[in-house]
Amino acid sequence: MKKYIIALVVILLVGGGVAVAKFGGLGNGNNLVATSTPVVVSDGNTVGQANPIACTEEAKQCPDGSYVGRTGPKCEFEKCPTVTVSSEAGIHTGYIKKVYVSGGKFFIDIDFIDILSGYDAVKAQIEDNGSYNPSKSVADLLNILSSYRKDVDVYSDAFQKSDLGAYVPPNGNYDRNQNSKIRTFEVVPSATIKTTRKITANGDIDTASGYNNQGVITTLALFMKAFNNPDDYMGKGFLGRIDINSFGKVIEINEIFRP
Repeated sequence: MKKYIIALVVILLVGGGVAVAKFGGLGNGNNLVATSTPVVVSDGNTVGQANPIACTEEAKQCPDGSYVGRTGPKCEFEKCPTVTVSSEAGIHTGYIKKVYVSGGKFFIDIDFIDILSGYDAVKAQIEDNGSYNPSKSVADLLNILSSYRKDVDVYSDAFQKSDLGAYVPPNGNYDRNQNSKIRTFEVVPSATIKTTRKITANGDIDTASGYNNQGVITTLALFMKAFNNPDDYMGKGFLGRIDINSFGKVIEINEIFRP
């Protein structure tokens, strides 16, 4: 008979310990969630849970944007997920290929490039395109270039008439794409978006407003709408500068002005 009583007590403890209770309207109005502590019998084995502890049903936002609640006998917040700092954090330039929503989150696909000017643009053109002069090798041209200061005016008459003049970019910049890999990044909803032309509420480009090289602030939703509008230029080649935070998410997009 004594064995049956012990078994019944254990069953009651196990059954009561696993129950989770939720209470509302107590004290400060926070909901309470019951947690439990282990029950240890005489042989040292844990057989169930007992003594429910009511924790306030609060949420703490973690650095990566996720949330954790209180739990355990001390009602402590759960540990936040371990965050790995993105190796691509910082400012990047590239052609945005796609702007879309997936799983309720905004994303962009982008092809990173380097925009070079002056000395660096001439050097990159020689390295990427080879020699236009049969009597000069790439090594010869790079050796000639090395005799100039890095701040040389490549548009001066003397430079233009030299063997290097053919490598001076006509519009002032040389776009270098050494890796055509398309990268995907999440864009935070509060990201700052600046375009060179105003976007209307319908997602159209306001051509009457003209260009603004300082950038016109718009919303992420309108930017996506304009980008995917087949009548607008954005989806055909949007050159922008993006700022990626340490969690690998885009916090700012700036269109690069090219008249």
